[in-house]
Amino acid sequence: DELPTFFAEAGWGTISVEKTTKKEAFYILTNNTYSMKVTERNYQLESGFLAEQYQQINGFLTESYAETKVKRELVQLHVKWDTKTIV
Repeated sequence: DELPTFFAEAGWGTISVEKTTKKEAFYILTNNTYSMKVTERNYQLESGFLAEQYQQINGFLTESYAETKVKRELVQLHVKWDTKTIV
């Protein structure tokens, strides 16, 4: 619930849930606060932050990666966790 507020206050942009399943979640990240194009960075910090939050909350090994959608000028963050690997 606090994720969108944190991302906005950190200056990372606006994040919203696109889709969730039993083992993964998809987020959309957009940034209107500065004029940096989505291809000018790799979003590993945001992706890693999301993975760590899910891992802490769920207790399962979690990874995340970012995929830029240039035409739509946004980034999709894909978070996946392994329910068989407890951390």
